[in-house]
Amino acid sequence: MNKRQVDLFNYLCGAKDYVPAKVLAQQYQVSSKTIYKDIDDITEAVSDSNIQIQKKPRAGIKVSGKDKDKVKAMNIIANLQERQSDEIGTSPADEEQ
Repeated sequence: MNKRQVDLFNYLCGAKDYVPAKVLAQQYQVSSKTIYKDIDDITEAVSDSNIQIQKKPRAGIKVSGKDKDKVKAMNIIANLQERQSDEIGTSPADEEQ
C-alpha cells in the first residue's frame, strides 16, 4: 500500500455516498484508471474485513459497512503501508548486521 491508497481508502470511508472516480482522480492528481487499480489493491487487502467496496457505473465508488469495521480495515491498510515502507527502507547491508 502506498500513501495515496491509504488516503484514498480513508477518504472513501468518511464519504456518505458514492464518489466519482473522476473526482478522486483530480483530487489525487492521477488518472481514473489509477484510481480503479488502487481500489482493486485496497479491495484485495481488506478482503477479510466486513466491509464492501462498491463500484457503480456513473455514480462512483463507495465503502459500505459498520464504522467499527471501517476503522479495522483502515488499520489493516495503514499497517500494510507501514510494513512496506519498512521493507523499502531496509538495504541488504542493513539486514546482514
